[in-house]
Amino acid sequence: MTDNCLRSRFSISAHKLVRMSEDTEIPDRDLPALSEIISLADDIEMAYQLADELWLGKDPRIDGEAWPALVLLGQLLLVDRLPWLQARHILSPSSGRLLPGRDELDQLLVCEPALRRIAYNQLYVPTYRLIAQVVGLPAETPNRKLEALMTAALAEHPELPNPDGWSWPEIAVAVYRLRYGMSIDQIVQKDRLHRSKPEILKVLSRVRGDYPHAGIVERMVADPELGTAFGRALACPGVWMRIAFQYAYCDCLPHQDIHAVLAPAAERIGYSISTAMLNGWISQGRLIANLAKYVAQERASQAK
Repeated sequence: MTDNCLRSRFSISAHKLVRMSEDTEIPDRDLPALSEIISLADDIEMAYQLADELWLGKDPRIDGEAWPALVLLGQLLLVDRLPWLQARHILSPSSGRLLPGRDELDQLLVCEPALRRIAYNQLYVPTYRLIAQVVGLPAETPNRKLEALMTAALAEHPELPNPDGWSWPEIAVAVYRLRYGMSIDQIVQKDRLHRSKPEILKVLSRVRGDYPHAGIVERMVADPELGTAFGRALACPGVWMRIAFQYAYCDCLPHQDIHAVLAPAAERIGYSISTAMLNGWISQGRLIANLAKYVAQERASQAK
């Protein structure tokens, strides 16, 4: 579903750029951006990689293909606090071969782009896992159990016991909203829920109150060894733009929920994200336009 959402959003953004030109020709300066928006829709993984480069940064010492392995290693060492040999053992042999030696790795793991990417990986919680955490399931719950939870929530007669403190219709509201990006009015029209609009709003208010992101930030900046470094990484607006991009363009999460995710978490490090700012990033197309321009510049630079 997320890849289809991303392709759809890229297509919409391309058409917006065309409409902005109205009946006149598209300005020459906008042609590369339009071209890149369209081309990125056909290469989703490349879109993710370039989004990381734009908003989280890059380091000339690390090849683009090596970043996932470096970030995973950083997660294991700096966040999970695993011993070095155990962390390296978890990496696949092919991933491990992409990384430099231990001495250089120690420096790369604490460079700004690496810390921002580790912070992003901590803060971006996929929507299906977000649903699970909201209803109290452990973060390490296997994917098959999460899929079973969502299937049961939408079934006419669920066969699973519902999680403590949550009814199946309440979980269904969370699934419709977070997993499928439905509007309040669309959820109200689901006859089997038997829930009025005020009741659905009440459920969603409870859901948003249980988002884990603010707590994740608090734990990161409280780290006795790396709290200051993580705080510096989180102070970069690009981290929050990257999260907003993922939730808006890849998960189709409604704006109100993206704001409920970002704003309380960003406040923990003194960064303010208003609804107007988020509207500019997403509804006005600033994020995707900046990504398209970045890609056009990078490819022009490589062609020289």
